[in-house]
Amino acid sequence: MSKPLLIALVALLAMVPAAVHADVFDLRLNELQADNEGTLADDHDEYDDWFELVNTGTTTVSLDGLWITDDPDLVELYPLDASLTIPPGGYLVLWADGQPTQGPTHLSLRLSATGEFLAVVASGQVTAIDEVAFGRQFPDRVYQRFPDSAGGWTWGRDPSPGTVNTAPNLAGFIVLNELMPLNTETVADQAGDHDPWLELANPLPVPVSLDGVTLRNLNGGNHTFASQVLAGGDHALFWSDGEPGEGADHLPDLLTAAGGALVLAAPDGVDSDQVIYPVLAADVAFARVPDATGDWRDTDLATPGDANPASLEPLLVLNELLASNQTGITDETGAAEDWVELHNPGTAPVYLTGLSLTDDLADPDKFALPDVIIAPGGFLIVWCDNDPEDGPLHATFKLAAAGEEVALFNGDELLDHVVFGAQITDVSFGREVDAGLPWILFTEPTPGESNGTPIAVGDALPDLLRMPAPYPNPFNPRTTVAFTLARAERVEIAVFDARGRRVRRLLQANLPAGNHQRIWNGRDDRGRSLPSGVYGVRVTAGGEVRTRRVVLVQ
Repeated sequence: MSKPLLIALVALLAMVPAAVHADVFDLRLNELQADNEGTLADDHDEYDDWFELVNTGTTTVSLDGLWITDDPDLVELYPLDASLTIPPGGYLVLWADGQPTQGPTHLSLRLSATGEFLAVVASGQVTAIDEVAFGRQFPDRVYQRFPDSAGGWTWGRDPSPGTVNTAPNLAGFIVLNELMPLNTETVADQAGDHDPWLELANPLPVPVSLDGVTLRNLNGGNHTFASQVLAGGDHALFWSDGEPGEGADHLPDLLTAAGGALVLAAPDGVDSDQVIYPVLAADVAFARVPDATGDWRDTDLATPGDANPASLEPLLVLNELLASNQTGITDETGAAEDWVELHNPGTAPVYLTGLSLTDDLADPDKFALPDVIIAPGGFLIVWCDNDPEDGPLHATFKLAAAGEEVALFNGDELLDHVVFGAQITDVSFGREVDAGLPWILFTEPTPGESNGTPIAVGDALPDLLRMPAPYPNPFNPRTTVAFTLARAERVEIAVFDARGRRVRRLLQANLPAGNHQRIWNGRDDRGRSLPSGVYGVRVTAGGEVRTRRVVLVQ
């Protein structure tokens, strides 16, 4: 055999996966923590995310030839260190920190607190040895098998890295979510009284009982809840009025106008949540923003018994406009006036308090929007007729059919902006897909409704590249970017934040003609989870560019 042929054969054999013994199928993913803020430090004194493998068999298992992945298609695989072993009945904690140079138990992938997929794969296998898809996670809590090793997956209050998993204690996930010590007109109880109130929330997607949960005021006074069950994602309103005879939702006087502190404890007596609240003006709430998980903020946008907004900064877009209306919809007076449509693409209500609409960027406060709410996925029509006496939704300016600009402001912050040219009578100008790009003309305006199905004027997309809106949108934890190529081309997919900075390159490759798709998991190029907000997904092929707006909701 010639020397070059021998070298080639040796190189080929080196690429053959290591033999995998049957005992690897005794391994189980057993516990994970995707939001480790102070539970367990690694060997570099860093509080990184981790997961745990358990060996359910009777022989020591080597991890040689095994891989880990967060890719549901089992394509992007990360090798586990061949030197690692797990004894019978033993546990091994692996650090999902993206820092493999820190040691054999440190991996190249990271975990996402917004939820994702995790699997252990054997070389040459097309299916996982074990896998788990998990949803949103919580600070210093875990997602675990219970009973240990063999049970189903559930959330756990008490992490147990390297040892047997403990009971879930789901009542320890209930949180204090909102409170109002001085309620004069915000909401009334069953007796018509405007009493102080507080709200509990269940952030889990499964029901949790309040039976045995205790709420106490650090200055004195406490209450133990009865067997009320909070459904997944539900909120419960309680009156802190000292009138228990009015019902189970009436508590002792635990709130004070002078400020104070409340502590919530699980039935086993372990404190699970607390809040220190300041002196608050009448009808001002103190609330977690975002709902159930965020920091406490004072706000006059109270939501008793309902979810708090995802942000006190509104998520809102200009979605459609009609600058020459002759035969379309009419306002309260029967006049066919020009209009602009606002759209809330998010999953929480948007309050218009403090927002303004203008046709002049130099005058952002031209028309103050009224104190109304746009529900998640909702639309609102503002009449641009310069007739403010006709009602609160009639702007103090008109739209110019010859073309101009319209902008939406929150104080001095520009939220959205569109410039349009000469318009056609009874033809609207709107986003091809709600909250997305590009803006196109519509022969069938859809005021107050989705822009998903009207007939566009002309061919809005050239032949080479077609791109529908990513789905789902809004999304958490991942969205699918789909597109169609009419011919083979080099394609780049990139994601940009609201300031136009590229945060992720999803693809840069030559692709054949046909339908294609890529998944974006809400992370940047370094694998870090990105915050909630509006992002632009741009697909470039053959000099043509398509951009769609997506909303990430953490």
